[in-house]
Amino acid sequence: MRALLVANITEADAGFIGQSLRLRGYAFTEVLREHHEQWASEVDDLVDRADLVLSLGSNWSAYWPEVAASVEAEATLLRRAHDQGVPILGICFGAQMLAHALGGRVFVAPEPEMGWCSVQASDPQSLAGTVLAGEWMQWHGDTFEPPANSEILASSDRAVQAFRIAKCLALQFHPEATESVVSQWSAGQGQCELISAGVDPQDLLTQTRIKVVDAQERCDGLVSWFLADVAGRPTTHKSTY
Repeated sequence: MRALLVANITEADAGFIGQSLRLRGYAFTEVLREHHEQWASEVDDLVDRADLVLSLGSNWSAYWPEVAASVEAEATLLRRAHDQGVPILGICFGAQMLAHALGGRVFVAPEPEMGWCSVQASDPQSLAGTVLAGEWMQWHGDTFEPPANSEILASSDRAVQAFRIAKCLALQFHPEATESVVSQWSAGQGQCELISAGVDPQDLLTQTRIKVVDAQERCDGLVSWFLADVAGRPTTHKSTY
């Protein structure tokens, strides 16, 4: 099975989500946002060959004029996949892109969410609520208004955290975040972003080393639920952790 991965050059690590999808037989084809001119004319073929689309996070904002051409290329790809019934999983910027592509809105959040934060399910008794609720890694300064015909599945104190529309799932948080991914994000400009948000970079890394053990298992459960209940494509692990 083929998963089409949409990402930025330096942020193409699908982390725990990638691990879980590979265990279920998915192989990845990457398209890079910075090189949209290389694939924008082939969107129909890319989507037709894909069994799933995974749109990862980015340090971009969907409303920046300097990336407007890349944003529109990705929005076209996501709309094509949605229209063709190809399942889509959007993470952070990918979730914002799903909102943008399908009729919602992306805008600057009143406050950034960074670090391990609590997510509350809209229906805690549902299977979706079971897999979505809990502490997840957050790293975003933008937020979104979901499309009008979507179902909001989870929120935090500051933002909508998950919505579903047809076979598409948008997650504002980062279930894919491994220790190495968080370490990469926390360097350079990312360190400045954390400090500006009142988060101590070293404390975050210490917390992450502890929390990723549980987060990996919970991410696997989330992927299993997404494939079975949202995408309609249940599969079996090839191996176990």
